[in-house]
Amino acid sequence: MKLLKLFHHQNTILAPFERANDVIYIPALSDLKSIDSAHQASAIGLRAILQRYAEGGRLRLNSEIFHQAKTGTNVWRFSKGRVRLYCFLDDWRLVILSHSVIKKQQATDKADIDSVLKLQAAYQRDKQLGNLEFCEVQDVDGCSELVYWLRK
Repeated sequence: MKLLKLFHHQNTILAPFERANDVIYIPALSDLKSIDSAHQASAIGLRAILQRYAEGGRLRLNSEIFHQAKTGTNVWRFSKGRVRLYCFLDDWRLVILSHSVIKKQQATDKADIDSVLKLQAAYQRDKQLGNLEFCEVQDVDGCSELVYWLRK
């Protein structure tokens, strides 16, 4: 599994990515790039939230902004407005982003939980096999748009 380091300080925010035909696809952020204008400010606000987590972990965020998406699981959620960014944690220092959605209902959609758990299982398998590849944004061709988003 290839993981892109989005933010790194005391904690590291990672996002799995794939390359197809010289196009970088980052599931966790792809929906944020095409979000409608009504939710754009929330999507941009998530960038600052991720940076704060990287700098100081959970203690820098209140439970409305970062909380467990489903009790008893390692599925977590960053929230800003109606935008949700799902993830899981590896030893509290690594945050692996899964995907983003616009909240449409009060309850968390089971498909969102299942998606994170599936990614977590793949991550753990690749970790045990030594198949995790950590990449810096500036070292991956085709990430210029992502670099712009991260530094806006």
